[in-house]
Amino acid sequence: MKSFSKILILLFFISCTIDAQVTVKLSQLAGTTWKTIKPNDTKIERMWTFSSKVYKQYRIYTFDNYRKSPGVTYPFYLDSIYSFNFEHSKVGVSKKGCYIHEYNANKNYSDIWVIESFDDDKGIMTITKKINTDAPIVIGTNTITLVLKRIQ
Repeated sequence: MKSFSKILILLFFISCTIDAQVTVKLSQLAGTTWKTIKPNDTKIERMWTFSSKVYKQYRIYTFDNYRKSPGVTYPFYLDSIYSFNFEHSKVGVSKKGCYIHEYNANKNYSDIWVIESFDDDKGIMTITKKINTDAPIVIGTNTITLVLKRIQ
């Protein structure tokens, strides 16, 4: 029985390591701007600006006199529950979580960003997007991993 318990404990720690994510507070994101640093694109800077209720993704085209795109704004909330069922009542209310739930109003579907790591001192966050395969249009793979650097 002791060896069975040890195996269960070992499996638990292995599963936690494989599915590692960290909890982030809304106050750590709201009012910040981030730049995608990995994957790196020397011609386009991909930017993220967070408020407490929405985040905006936009691009700065370095090859075109640093022209800024209008960007796209998504309502979002943080949560510890992994579900593609977007709960509008949690926008601006949910104060922490390991998942960023975003809603695309134009296409009427949601996606989830898993917060893999967050270093508040260095201003580095690694996130992996889990694409909703039930979305009307799915382009590319089911996951995208980005490393973001806080610039403001």
